[in-house]
Amino acid sequence: FIILDGSYGYNAISVAPYAVVTGSYVLFADRLTIDEIEEFLDSVNPESILIYGIVDREVKNALARFNPEIINNEGDRFANNIEIVKKYMEVNGGKQVILTNGEFIEKEIMSGVEPVIFIGSNNVPDQVREYIKESDVQVGVLIGNELVSSATFIRRQLGISVFVKFAQSARAPAGR
Repeated sequence: FIILDGSYGYNAISVAPYAVVTGSYVLFADRLTIDEIEEFLDSVNPESILIYGIVDREVKNALARFNPEIINNEGDRFANNIEIVKKYMEVNGGKQVILTNGEFIEKEIMSGVEPVIFIGSNNVPDQVREYIKESDVQVGVLIGNELVSSATFIRRQLGISVFVKFAQSARAPAGR
C-alpha cells in the first residue's frame, strides 16, 4: 500500500507508475480518514506500506506500527519524485521516462509503462538534472506543451532525446 495526502495531487501522479508495476494500492489519508484506513489495514495485514510525501502527523503516528517506508525529503516534491523513480527503476528498469510537472493526468502516466520525472515550468531542478545524468535514461516523453523550454534544456544539456506529446484540450464553453 502507498499512502498519500489527497491535498497534493502531483504525488498521485508521481507514484502511479510505481504502484502499477508493484501491484500496490494507493490510499489517500489525512487526520480525518486515518482511523478508517488504519482499521482497513488491520483487516488486510499489509505486506508493506510506503508513506509518500507530506502527510498529517496523525497519519504517520497511526501507521508507525506497520513499520512503513517513508519518502519525504523535507517536502521537496522533486526530490521525492526522484526517490520513487529510483524505486520504479529497481523493479522495472527502462530507458524511457515521462517528463511533466505533475499537473496533467493522461493515460500514459497511469499505465506504469515508464516512470514520471517532474520538471519545472521554467527550469530543471538540480536533483532532476543529476539523476538524468547518472541514470540510463535515454528518452523523455514530454506531457505538457508549456514545458517545452525545460524539455529543450534537457535535450541540449543532458543529451537525451525528448519527444513532445501535443494535445488539444476541450475548448472553453461559450454558452449552454
